[in-house]
Amino acid sequence: MSKRDNKNNHRSKSAANGLKPGKKRFIVDIGESLEECLEQMKKEGYEPIARIEKPVFKEGDHGPEYAGQYRIIEGKFKKEKGEH
Repeated sequence: MSKRDNKNNHRSKSAANGLKPGKKRFIVDIGESLEECLEQMKKEGYEPIARIEKPVFKEGDHGPEYAGQYRIIEGKFKKEKGEH
């Protein structure tokens, strides 16, 4: 499965894609703010632990051209107080 296929998996990846259990990656969609993505993480019970940014290029008349930024926030599931 390519990284582009994972992007089409709505907005998150889980342990099935090489992450440790309890971790999940959230993709910041085009037109979505970073704050909106962080709010979604919070609603699902995750806290951010890493931010990944990758450039996106498209084929232009004179070779590859910068098309934007691909942003991913990795989150760790928050344990409730008293859980082990």
